[in-house]
Amino acid sequence: MANKHKIAEPIYQKIAIDIASKIAAGKYKAGEKIYGRSMLAAHYAVSPETIRRAMFCLERVNLIEAKDK
Repeated sequence: MANKHKIAEPIYQKIAIDIASKIAAGKYKAGEKIYGRSMLAAHYAVSPETIRRAMFCLERVNLIEAKDK
């Protein structure tokens, strides 16, 4: 019997998917800086920690590269 309960996707994964789709659509170009954590946190109305987790997901699949401040 199929499970009728859908497990909610964590918000950081939804944000990572949204940013990845913007990269794929060309909104962010190669080498271009993506907004900082504070600005992204305000845009998505989440904590900077949630943005950090989303960015880590994107780094793991080589869509972005973190630069030291």
